[in-house]
Amino acid sequence: MLRSIEGVLCIPHVVHVSGTIKHTQLAAIEHNRVVVARYRARANAPAAYKDSYEEYLESSQNDIEALQD
Repeated sequence: MLRSIEGVLCIPHVVHVSGTIKHTQLAAIEHNRVVVARYRARANAPAAYKDSYEEYLESSQNDIEALQD
């Protein structure tokens, strides 16, 4: 069981289980979008705020969706 990473105690949280890497990657991107939205809401960032992180997620998602199952 995972208990520590490089000596630092941690508790892992499973956010998605999938049968393919493609669907796991897409779920990770969606999870990251939710997390970023929470941080932006806490920082009172405008809803239309765009940064390089958003562009990276878009290009990653497009690349992954272009792969065949």
